[in-house]
Order: sequence, then structure tokens, then C-alpha cells
Amino acid sequence: MLLMAGVEDSGKMSARLIWFLMGFLSIGSQVILLRAAMVTFSGNEMIIGPTLFAWTVWTGVGSLLGGRWLKGASHGHIHILLGIAAILLPATYFAVYLAKVILGVPPAFLVSPIKSFLFFIIALAPLCFILGSCFALGCRLGGDRAGRAVARTYLWDALGAGAGCIAAGGLMLPVLTGAKAVFVLAAIAGAVLAWDAMKNKSQVIIPWAGWAVFAAAMLIPALIKAPTRLSHDAAWKGYPVIAERDSRYSNLMMVHREDEYTLFVNGAPSFTYPGGPADETLAYLALSLNPKAKRVLLIGGGLSSVGAKLLDGPIQKLDYCQIDPAAIEMEKHLPSSVWQDARVSLHIEDGRQFLQNATPQTYDLVALDVGDPDTLAQNRYYTVEFFKLARRAMAEDGVLIFGAGEYANYVSNDQALFVLSLSRSLMEVFHQYFIYPLDKFYFAASEKQIFPKNSKEVIDRFQNIVTKSLYFRREIIDYDLTAERYKSISDAIDRVRFALPNWDNWPWGYASRTTMWISQFPGVENRWKWVFSLFSPVPFAALMLVLILIQTGAFRNQTKLWGLVPMIFGVGFMGMAVEIAVLYVVQVSLGALYGYVGFIITTYMIGLGFGSWLSQTDGPILKRMNNLRHAFIAFMLFTFGAFYAMVSLPYSGSISIIIILISLTFVISALSGFIFGGIAGLMEENQSDAGKLGGLLNFADLLGTALSALLCPILMIPRWGIWYTWWAVISVFTAASITGILYLRNQTKKIVLSNDSSIKLR
Repeated sequence: MLLMAGVEDSGKMSARLIWFLMGFLSIGSQVILLRAAMVTFSGNEMIIGPTLFAWTVWTGVGSLLGGRWLKGASHGHIHILLGIAAILLPATYFAVYLAKVILGVPPAFLVSPIKSFLFFIIALAPLCFILGSCFALGCRLGGDRAGRAVARTYLWDALGAGAGCIAAGGLMLPVLTGAKAVFVLAAIAGAVLAWDAMKNKSQVIIPWAGWAVFAAAMLIPALIKAPTRLSHDAAWKGYPVIAERDSRYSNLMMVHREDEYTLFVNGAPSFTYPGGPADETLAYLALSLNPKAKRVLLIGGGLSSVGAKLLDGPIQKLDYCQIDPAAIEMEKHLPSSVWQDARVSLHIEDGRQFLQNATPQTYDLVALDVGDPDTLAQNRYYTVEFFKLARRAMAEDGVLIFGAGEYANYVSNDQALFVLSLSRSLMEVFHQYFIYPLDKFYFAASEKQIFPKNSKEVIDRFQNIVTKSLYFRREIIDYDLTAERYKSISDAIDRVRFALPNWDNWPWGYASRTTMWISQFPGVENRWKWVFSLFSPVPFAALMLVLILIQTGAFRNQTKLWGLVPMIFGVGFMGMAVEIAVLYVVQVSLGALYGYVGFIITTYMIGLGFGSWLSQTDGPILKRMNNLRHAFIAFMLFTFGAFYAMVSLPYSGSISIIIILISLTFVISALSGFIFGGIAGLMEENQSDAGKLGGLLNFADLLGTALSALLCPILMIPRWGIWYTWWAVISVFTAASITGILYLRNQTKKIVLSNDSSIKLR
């Protein structure tokens, strides 16, 4: 008996190890591949949606089909599948990293959204399908009833996912390139499989020595420079990479071509040394708008480029604020003497936080050079809240200046919408603002400063303070600042008429900028606008009403227990919506998404595991139903609380706010895990095969997660803001889960009536 008990305990430990490895490999891979996608596709959040969508859809399909097709699979077959996944991981990484080469797009250019979406659908399919199949097969390892087996698999898979996120995002990527980290992750998988094979010799196909050799083979590329060098040479052909660094904020890469150095941040150019026309225009136009400026603040950009041009003026103090210390380290390698200038003070700090702590009415000039609001990290510098911080730190006649967008002789409606949104944001804060149509739209704002309106006034002011320039010259300014150009902007704004200001929790500027980006690709713009039209309140409400009617009709047609499956979809949809919203708020508050994304995802995954563990308690069917109903109600309330906190708490950068949101995320994910495990326990009455049951429920959960990952960051939050996004999310949840709600209510009543009848008969 003791021997049998020992064998049984060994089998359970082996199953837990496999479940843990599945989650570890899956989410660890996801973190590394997502970082590669952000670098390859210029850091835009438009890429997060397609990446997570493709990942979760294929994983869900793998779970569904794996549970149905691979009925006779054993412990050893799961070993083989995990080994194949470990091999596919480096191949998938290099496919994503070299996506522009594969698609025939030059390194510094953007990729069409349609091409990006289709690429991820194809590139991630093999790896994610295998990982999804492993979940369904893993449900059969527990040897328990189907519901309990699915809940336990979900528990250990979630714990492994949290560990994988910490290992990949917190330990590997800060010290290793992605090209090395994928091999380390694959080597860890091989080592775990070797350990498990050693403990379970009769249950595996490949002996432990084979897996040990596999782990060693995967580790070798991680110890040499060849993978990184070869991937750089292929992806950045014509752009020799001289330095690369992954910081908590972004991926940084310095390239040197001919006599120019360019720093790329997440694959997009940040600044070039020596500075070019755009750097001169921003710096010299700023000096022209306030010739008496003595104290200047530069946020973002490069001190060696824009900062050096500002120092050509008669300023006495230049405060340079850069959020990323790694960017400073890379910039200091440039052959520039600006770092020795006594007028320069370096501040390694978030620009928003710096302004919040700055002494009021300090600066005569605030120059913003953080790039266009193409990402949420950049958009946070173009909101009404940021402009309020800037005004507080400026003198009464101080000037705020920044360039955004790309000016063209014909201003399209999309450009006009973007310009109008930023203009209305400035109007919320400043009494005066003006737009200069040069190579970009240059916005200047002030409380009392009178801005020059024509080219002669601008040049006259400029030439009084700077004696020479290469690009900012009278003939160029005369050509650009014409009455026709000013009129083209005015006419374009009159055409669109309506645009919302750009707020922290309603990023209208980011949304309109994204639409501008989409419009660059012929054939995509019309489809995009059609999709946007569906996400207007009336069509969206009509669609949800149709889904509710379908769900109600399905219940009346005796769908009953299977109505719980759409509820899993709804839980997955709402859970991912909360996670994305929290990531968004962290990005806006701290500007350090990469520093916290691993922690947030880890918290969410551990919460799922904890909730799944709680759901495994046995009890009468009525008790289980009541527990599930109470968890469902609590899930709704805490989700409401999370979204309410996001719109009511100030985005001040306070870590206490982040702790509140992460705590709510943990509770919501724990309730999600409890609902998943509870539904698995109820449905085992109709489905005794743990593989089929786990595959079906995991598919429903991941499908809801996939749609939420695609819709929330791309359409819902930018289009409707966080608060109205919650109402959209709750409508999707209600439409998807109404049959489950009706089933629980109906069955509880039946059981109560049955118990009452039994008591009366007695």
C-alpha cells in the first residue's frame, strides 16, 4: 500500500510539473515574442491587439481540437509536444523579428495593418496550436473527475504562467537579447522534461538523457553572440547596429551609417546626431517665439540634437528631462561636447512627474520632443492633464512648443481631426495658441505671449538671437509660412468641425493619430472606417441586443447546461478588458509599461490559479451553484470598481494608485478562476472526458480573451474612453452569458423546490 501511495504521489507531482511547465513556456514565450513584435512594428499598441488575438485564438483552437482528436495521448506524448513547442519558439521569434524582411518592408518603414495582422495569424499558429493542445491533454493527467482535473490543470498552468512572465520579463530580457532569451527558455523546458523523465521512466517516450542533450543544445546559442549578430544583420541591413539595450521602458538600438548616428526606440527613430532640419526647426522656432527665454526645459528628444540647438540661443539654464537612463548612456557615446556645457542640468525622470514636482512659474520655454502620439507612452504628453502641468511650471509669458504630425499642402480630414483634437486640448488650458505649418504642425501655446504670425516676424526675431543655421533660413520659412498654408489648415478644421480634446482616460488624439496612420495604406482606410462605424453606440447596442435575443432563445430551446460555455467567453472577455485597462493606466501614470507589465500579468495569472484552487472544494450541487452565483455577482462588482477607480483616481504617478489597481486585478482574476473551475465542476455531469471538457472551456475562455485583446486597445478605449468602454464590455458580457445566468437561476429554483417537497412528504 505504501508503494502504491508513493507511485500515486509521484504521478501527481509529475502531472503538476507538466502543468506548470505548460504555463511557464506559454507565457514566457508570449512576453518575449510580444517584445519582438513591439520592436519590429515600431512600438504601436496596434500590434499588441493582433499579437494577443492570434496567440489566444490559436491556443484556444489547439485546446478544442487537441481534446477531441488526441484521445489516446499519454504522458510521453505531452513530453513530445512540449519539446516541439520548445523548438518552435526560437523559429517563431526569428520569424517575428525578421518580419519586415519577410514582408519586403525597409527597416525604418511602417508595415500595413492588414499585413501585420495576417503575418501574426500565420507566424504564431504552429507554436500556439501545440501549446493549446498540451492544455487539453494535460487535463487527463490528474486522474480525478473531469471537473476537478480541469480546475487543477488551470491552477498549475496559471502558476507556471506567472513564473514564466517573471522569468522572461523580469530576469531574462533585462540582461539578454531576445535572440538569446528564447534559447534559454527552450533550454529550461528541456531541463524540466529531463527531470520529469528521470522520475517517470516508464511513462515517457524519450529518456532523460535525450532531454538533457536537448537542453544543452538549446543553451549553446544563448551563450554566443551569433544569433543576435545574424538577426541584426538581416533585420537592419544597411543600418549597422553598434549598440542595443533593453531597458524597463523600451528597446534601444543605436545605428551608425556614414556620418550619422540614429537612436531607434522600439524600432522607430528617436533622434539623429548631428541634428537635422526637424531639430533645428523645433529649437530655433522655440527661441523665436520667446527671444527673452532664460530658463528652458527640454522633455524627450536628444540633448545632442535639439538640446544643442537650443544652447545656440542666449539661454542661461537648460534642464534636460529624459525618462530612460539607458537612453542617456547610449547618447553619451556620441561625439558631442554638449554634456560639458555648464548651462545643462540632466534629470533622469519622467517628464510628467518632473513638471508635477517643479516650482511653479519657473520656465520661460518648455520644448516637447517625444515623437508623435503614435503610442500610449507618447500620447500621455499630449493630453489636457499634461498641458495643465506644463502651464503650472511656466512663467506668465512662457511658451510651450511641440511638433506633431506631418504637414502637407492638402490637409486631409484625418489630419484635420488630429490637429483639432490637440488644438482643443490646448484651448482647455491656455488662453493663446498658434499652429505653424512647417515640416510638421508646430503648436505653440502661452498665457500672455504674443506669437508672430508671418515669416518675416519669425525670422526677424530669430536672427536677433542666432547668427547662423543650416536649415532654418528666411527663404525656407518664407516658402512655408504662407497665407495659403494657414488657410488650408483653417478650411480643413472647418470641414471636420468636431473633435474631442485629448484626455488621459479618453485618448482621442491617439485614436485620430492611429486613423492617420491607417490612411497611409491604400485599401485599408475604408475597411477601418467601416469597422469604426460598427463601434458607434447605436450599431453596437443593436448588435448586443441581437446576441441577447439569440442567447435567450437558445435557453428556451433547452440549451441549459451548455449555456455556461458562453459565460466562460464573457468572463474571459471582461478579465482581459480589465487587464488591458490597468496596463493603460500604468502606462499613462508612470510611463513605464515595460517595467510593470510582467508584474501585472503575473498577478493576474496567480489570481486565476488561486481562484481555480478555491473552486475545487466539494459540496452539494446547490452549494456549488450558489457559490458560482455569488462569485459571478462579486466579479461584476469588482470589475465595476476597477473601472470606476481608473476614471476617478488622478493619474499622478503615485505608486499607491497602481497598488490599488493591481489589487483589484488580483481579485478579479481570482474570481475569474473560481468561475472557470466552478463551471468545469458543473459540466462534468455532461462531459466525463477531462481532455474534451478542458479543451472546450479553455477555447471559450481564450476566444473571449482574444476578442477583448483585439478590440479594447484598438477600438474601445481610444474611441470611447475607459468609462464608456466598461459599459461596452458589460454589454458584451451580458449578451454572452445570459443563458448561463438563466440556467443557474432556473436550476437553483428547481433544487430548492425539490428539497421543499421532500421535507413536506416526510
